[in-house]
This record gives sequence, C-alpha cells and structure tokens, in this order.
Amino acid sequence: MLPCCGYCPGNVSSRSFERYYQCRGTDQAALEQNGTTNMAVRPPKRITRVIRIELEAGKASPADLGKALGPAGVNLGEVLTRYNQMTAESRGDVVPVDVTIYEDRSVDLTLRTSPTAFLVRKALGIDKGATRPGAETAATLSRQQLHDLAVHKLADLNTDDVELAEKIVAGTARSMGVSVASA
Repeated sequence: MLPCCGYCPGNVSSRSFERYYQCRGTDQAALEQNGTTNMAVRPPKRITRVIRIELEAGKASPADLGKALGPAGVNLGEVLTRYNQMTAESRGDVVPVDVTIYEDRSVDLTLRTSPTAFLVRKALGIDKGATRPGAETAATLSRQQLHDLAVHKLADLNTDDVELAEKIVAGTARSMGVSVASA
C-alpha cells in the first residue's frame, strides 16, 4: 500500500500518530494535483472557549474587551485592532463578534450580524422601543422594511426560509412595542 500523504505508512495503527496527524486517505492523484505529494497535516488547534461580545463597530475600547477577554489571557491590543479594522465600514452600529480562543492563546474573530432589536430601531429611526409593549406602540414597521431586515439577518437565524425569518423579526419588533403593517 502506498503512503497516503507521504508521511504516514498508509494503514496507521498507532494512536499517537492518529492524535497528531489527520490522514487524507490513499488518494495520491488528489495530492499530486495540489502539487504536494509529501504533505503532513498540521494538528488542529484545540479550542478552549468561544466568547460572544457585542461592541460598537470601529469604536471598541480596551475597557469593553478587557472585561470579557481579560481572564482568558489573550492579547487584548491585537483583538481590539483586528475588530476595529474589520468593522470600520459599519462604524456606529453594534456588531457582535465571536472570539474563538485556542489553547495557545491565539484567537479567531467571527463577525455576526447586528442584533435584531438594534436593526429595527435603526430602520425606524427611533432610540428605544415602547415602555409598555402591547399597550403602547412606538412605531410601525412596513412589510418592505420587515423583508429587508429578515434578508439581512438570514445568515444568523436558524432558518433558510425568508418567510420564517420575517416571522422571527416581527416577533422581536412586537416585543419592542413596534407594530408590523399587515400585507
């Protein structure tokens, strides 16, 4: 049997090898197509924790990050700089970020879409929802605005259907005291 990646003997029985290297199988043609016939696969990093933080885009301060990431022991300056660079074009919005922390204290940042309540307030131009939702109405959201918000939030919702996403956004709007115009 040919070595599958040029590094391992093919049928690996050693558990220590399996722990550190992921074998790509005996597909030599695929490896040669990439131009790498002797390729060892780097072991995947172990994730220690994932922290979601909601910060103002482009204006995050060390104090905001320090509260959440200080106990993790990561480089706050690096995370702050990367976040502000990634969110510079949406300055003023609230942009959540998932900070994935690995055991070697390196980090990956994954931007999420803004919270639905923030997007509803921004679309309607209001500062806050009604003080008593259900009894008071702060504003009315049109069907077109509802559709636009649902399409924008679709990536972060647990559905792929736009109609169901509209129902989710409408529910958030109602809980804020914002009525949704009927079709």
